[in-house]
Amino acid sequence: MKIIKIGNIPIDRVVPNPFVPRVIVANLDELAASISSHGGLIQPVSVREKNGLYELAAGHRRWLACKQLGYREILAIVDDISDEKMLEIALVENIQRNDFNPLEEARCLAILRDTYRRTQEQIAEKMGKTRDYIAQRLRLLTFRAEIQDLVSRDIISVSVAETIASAPQNIQNQVISRIYEGWQPTVRELKEYIASLEKPKEPRSTTKGQHRRTGPAEKPEFYWDTWDELPTKPVKVIFGVREIPGYIKPEVFQIYRWLRTKGYGGTLADLFQEATETVLKYYGHSVGIFKNPSE
Repeated sequence: MKIIKIGNIPIDRVVPNPFVPRVIVANLDELAASISSHGGLIQPVSVREKNGLYELAAGHRRWLACKQLGYREILAIVDDISDEKMLEIALVENIQRNDFNPLEEARCLAILRDTYRRTQEQIAEKMGKTRDYIAQRLRLLTFRAEIQDLVSRDIISVSVAETIASAPQNIQNQVISRIYEGWQPTVRELKEYIASLEKPKEPRSTTKGQHRRTGPAEKPEFYWDTWDELPTKPVKVIFGVREIPGYIKPEVFQIYRWLRTKGYGGTLADLFQEATETVLKYYGHSVGIFKNPSE
């Protein structure tokens, strides 16, 4: 990086750093008052000249404060700066000043990773952060759009976002809806809420001939370990001509296995009827779409 000159440049020819996404800047009144009390900038902004304009490398807040004060010129260091260095300088400055929200920061880190082929270790060293910190920020970009939106608007923290993203999709939907409605959970509260949703429903009270407690040593009539092992014909017979929707198959089978490990006997029809009704009630669907062969 080579310094070309230091001096005042026209403020209306200064433009934001083109490699950095929109920066959310807090109230600048205090900074503007400080600049005004000193008769101008003490620390110049850093720019590079390109196509007749000056692109900011560092000093975004100072530039905005000077514009707010109505200055026509601004003190600047004009450097010969590469595109990669422009991004690095802006990243370091904004991370140190907490001018980025986590999602903006993640997008800039992704540019370093994808465009300039930097490893997470190299980025961490440049930014003065740990590798875990960099990895955590980059994971934000893999989360669903609603979670990213909540982070970008500072409604939830990165830790809360990660907790939501680790939950099953259907639980994510419920959590996100509650947060948009105004719920502001801590990570602990969120984990407890998710755990309560993941807990299988206790089986219904037994009636004669149904769900007998046979003890853990006894096994039900049918004993399969994966959904794919279940013969197609018995499943169709048990539930009539309609198939179980694919999106609830894992939940149905999970509850079936839970009932089995608790020692509930009965036929395959009994166990799967219980499991299916539990899941369908959770999803808000009618339980009557499946047919019990005993009826």
